[in-house]
Amino acid sequence: MKTLHFVSRTLPVFMLSFATTADVYTVEVALTSTRDVTLLNIAETSPMVAPELVVSKDTIPGANCVINDETNALGYDGREAFPANSLCPLQTGNKAQFQISGFANAYFHAKAYADQQVESGIQFDFAGFDDTYRLSGSGTYDFTMGAVLTSIDPDAAASGVLAFTYNFEAYYQ
Repeated sequence: MKTLHFVSRTLPVFMLSFATTADVYTVEVALTSTRDVTLLNIAETSPMVAPELVVSKDTIPGANCVINDETNALGYDGREAFPANSLCPLQTGNKAQFQISGFANAYFHAKAYADQQVESGIQFDFAGFDDTYRLSGSGTYDFTMGAVLTSIDPDAAASGVLAFTYNFEAYYQ
């Protein structure tokens, strides 16, 4: 009697396994390629502007002009700015302003740098950076960048327009 009871319990399970069905299902996924579209933008909202530099017979090596949105009230030696210790006494240079835009709250890496450059006895020193930042909730981040112009050879100074370059790059993390 135990054997018959055992067979009656397995028989319905065996019969159910033949009643199983299977089917194949499909999922459709939309794909948009944006590989040819820039998703992180750099916009210069205001260029870096240096005041007019003056190198006179009194200018000494080391005299500088700081481009930092502040008046050059002090010379390179910390004393009151005058033509011997400053290339732009009591003048103001304006920092460059940039806005990065992209996906709100996204992290990105930004790097600004410049090679050492000297023109007409004036050296361009750029304090760059290399770091990770986060876009705001509106998808923007603002940067400002300044520089220091230093007379390293006053005798090499020649009147004219000097051009210095720096690099700014940004990409998503």
